[in-house]
Amino acid sequence: LELIRTQLETEKVTHNSKVVFFNDLPVPDQNALIAKRLKDYSKKTYKKTHVEETQEREETVCMRENPFYVDTVRNFRDRRNVYKEHLKKAKQKLDKAMKNNSPAHIVRQRKDMVVLYDS
Repeated sequence: LELIRTQLETEKVTHNSKVVFFNDLPVPDQNALIAKRLKDYSKKTYKKTHVEETQEREETVCMRENPFYVDTVRNFRDRRNVYKEHLKKAKQKLDKAMKNNSPAHIVRQRKDMVVLYDS
C-alpha cells in the first residue's frame, strides 16, 4: 500500500479536466485512486480481484439415532462395570492376603492386580 501511495505521489493526475499532483487531490479522491490502483495490481499479480471461499457443509446425525454410537456407549459401560467388579474382588483378595501374612510375592501380585483393574 505504501509503495502504491509513493508511486502515485510522483505522478500527475487529471482531476476535473485539470492536471494536478496526487497530493493536491482531495482525500476521498486520493483514496479512490489508491483503491483503483490496488485493484489493478491485484488483478495483474494474483489474477483475481477478490477471494471467494467455498465451504462444504455436512448434515450432522444425532448420535442417539445412530446404532453404532449407542452400541459403543453400552459396550463401554458394560466393560466398565466388569472392571469395577474385578477391582472389588482384587481388593478383597489383597485384604485377605495382608491379614493372613502371605509371602511378599503374593502380596505384590495382589497389589499389581488392584492397580491393573483400577486404571
